[in-house]
Order: sequence, then structure tokens, then C-alpha cells
Amino acid sequence: MLVLVDIPKGTPEETVRACSYLLEALILMDMDILRREKWIPPLYRSRVRYQAEPPGQERFDHPLICMERGWGDCDDLVGWRCAELRLAGEHATPRILWPEGTRRYHAQLRRADGTIEDPSRTLMRLHKVRS
Repeated sequence: MLVLVDIPKGTPEETVRACSYLLEALILMDMDILRREKWIPPLYRSRVRYQAEPPGQERFDHPLICMERGWGDCDDLVGWRCAELRLAGEHATPRILWPEGTRRYHAQLRRADGTIEDPSRTLMRLHKVRS
């Protein structure tokens, strides 16, 4: 099922806040999927690559879609990683940045100890090593 959500045009801060709400919903859905589909590997062992989404509609995709197509963008990967950390007992939270002068936001996560983890960068490093 595909659900479209139209975020009203606003400031970058308002857009980041709206995307944060959607990302939290994705994390909850990802947790449910990971509980049911025990065969899904942890993100960093999945062979899924980071790839920026083409311009246009922004999608918040779950692990099954990412695995099927072989890639996810920053919000897809943060949703998956936060879900697996939460299922392991760690309350990781999404973090969305909108770098000044850019037209796109970037998603990362904050681990329970306060450190910042960037699944997109981690996967780019992992795939460079494997190549």
C-alpha cells in the first residue's frame, strides 16, 4: 500500500519537523517488519547500498523495498537502523539536518549515548571496502 502525504510548503525548519514526524512513523513500521520478517539481516550486513533518491517525490521506504531494489536513501536507512537498535533495547532517535544553502535535507541518527551515526556514510565506506 502506498500512502502519499503532502507537506505544506514552509520554511526549512517546518519541513524538517514534518519529515521528523514521518520518519518516526517509518521507524515504528520498520520495527514491526523486522519483528515479523526474521530473515531480514541487520542493515550493515544487508548488501543494500546508499543512493540518493531522484528529485521529485520523497519516499520513506521500509527494509523490504530497500532490499528488493538494492538501495535506500538517507531516511530509509535511518528508519531501518533506528528500528533495529530499538528492537535491541537502545532508543536511537532520528536526526534531520538541512545544510544551509542546499535544497535537500539529510537524515542521521543519535545513539542513546549521544553519538551521531550516519548510515549513508557507513554504507558508502563499507561498499568501498568490499569493491
